Amino acid sequence: MDKALTKLGSFWISKKAKDEISHISNDLSSFSNSVEEKAKVFIKKLKGKSQKTLPDLLREYNLPPGLFPRNITCYEFDESKGKLMVYLSSPCEVCFKDSSIVRYANRVKGTLSKGKLTTMDGMKTKVLVWVKVTSVGVESYKSDKVWFTTAGVKKSRPKDAYEMPREAIKNKKGNPRWIASVWGWKNSLYRLRFSFFSSVPNNALLLDSTSCSFIAMSDEEHHFESKADAGASKTYPQQAGTIRKNGYIVIKARPCKVVEVSTSKTGKHGHAKCHFVGIDIFTGKKLEDIVPSSHNCDVPHVNRTDYQLIDISEDGFVSLLTETGGTKDDLRLPTDESLLTQIKDGFAEGKDLVVSVMSAMGEEQICALKDIGPKN
Repeated sequence: MDKALTKLGSFWISKKAKDEISHISNDLSSFSNSVEEKAKVFIKKLKGKSQKTLPDLLREYNLPPGLFPRNITCYEFDESKGKLMVYLSSPCEVCFKDSSIVRYANRVKGTLSKGKLTTMDGMKTKVLVWVKVTSVGVESYKSDKVWFTTAGVKKSRPKDAYEMPREAIKNKKGNPRWIASVWGWKNSLYRLRFSFFSSVPNNALLLDSTSCSFIAMSDEEHHFESKADAGASKTYPQQAGTIRKNGYIVIKARPCKVVEVSTSKTGKHGHAKCHFVGIDIFTGKKLEDIVPSSHNCDVPHVNRTDYQLIDISEDGFVSLLTETGGTKDDLRLPTDESLLTQIKDGFAEGKDLVVSVMSAMGEEQICALKDIGPKN
């Protein structure tokens, strides 16, 4: 037990030391970049070259002037190629007045043209999770929306939320105070072991004090991010012998509708086998699986939700009206040619259309269309 505790402590110290060395290296790199970029600005001033402020440059290209933080170090812009490079002293983030949050690396680069900043690198935004921003754009001069493209998905936000540059907050890094608590790691581990394995009532107080001191050290040094949907499950178990035709099943990690099921007779090994033939509810691909009838299979949670169609963008995304009055803008038009034609033709004719969206295992797709008549 002593050897195990010693190894555990040694591993913990080694890991923390590596993390802190990494943080120190990053800090030195940030400092070096900051000095280098400030030197560039100083040299340009000596040469008599005046430079517009970044907000003025963005405004000239019909982009919100507050897209980048107020406290940038400097920026470089190659007008002939449209290459924009923005430098910051350290990774940071800004919370805008619409409650959206954007994170910036030490250097953010992209291609600047009228109304858009494309091929971006170094910017992230939070859409449930942190995702990389690949482009930012405004459709027209009068538009009141700014569009953020992340992993092929476009998300609109109010343009006026980005009108004023805001002060950025430096991203939190590792806490160097862990060094101060290292001296007591072995003592804490020994006392914790003694508390767990001793059954003497007199040690009850020792267990409480040890647990508190050890947990306090652990909580100070380790930060865990809880997920809002950690308890939610995309599937539930069901015995194979009870799954019927027209039900659902997961085959090869894909949600499928059962179109055929057959059960073999019980053999000499004592288990009947179920043969399932399913159709992937999103791709239409045919999949098969054989499972002992007494074993559990994964069954997906499949939901259908109706939305009213508001708009269809040029890049194939649809804008849908939710029951709460909000908009849903992260779905593409369906790939099924017949359904696609019905939606496009109905929308072009000015009809009020309601689309049914099927969702399962983290995927969504438009699966049906309802025509509720001409628009008023």
